[in-house]
Amino acid sequence: HTGADTGKLQRGQTQTAQTVQTLNLRMPSKAKQVYDLVVLGCGPAGLKAALEGAGRGLRVALIEPKEHLTAAPTGAHSKCMREAVMENKVTWPEIRLLIERVVSDAEANAARLLRTFHVTILRGSG
Repeated sequence: HTGADTGKLQRGQTQTAQTVQTLNLRMPSKAKQVYDLVVLGCGPAGLKAALEGAGRGLRVALIEPKEHLTAAPTGAHSKCMREAVMENKVTWPEIRLLIERVVSDAEANAARLLRTFHVTILRGSG
């Protein structure tokens, strides 16, 4: 039996390497790293989990399919529209500009936090 067959690690083999070997996965070079915590999705809870783990000294990877990470909750755009109306922004161009500004600010904030805490971002889905 090999180590993968018995569920035991072979000498010098990490759990990640065993899993990749067992499942015959192809992983990008960043993904070949060993992480203490892997978070799926960069919504509000995913961002918080990644930052909490990294803040406690864990090596954290965040897996997200979208190119732009905002950590915004589902429905954020409708809330922006509500705010736009409350600020007397009544034309579509005014509302669009407000939404773009809010999304841009959220993206910059999420990127700054992830960089500060050294969270590795991997494109993909789980």
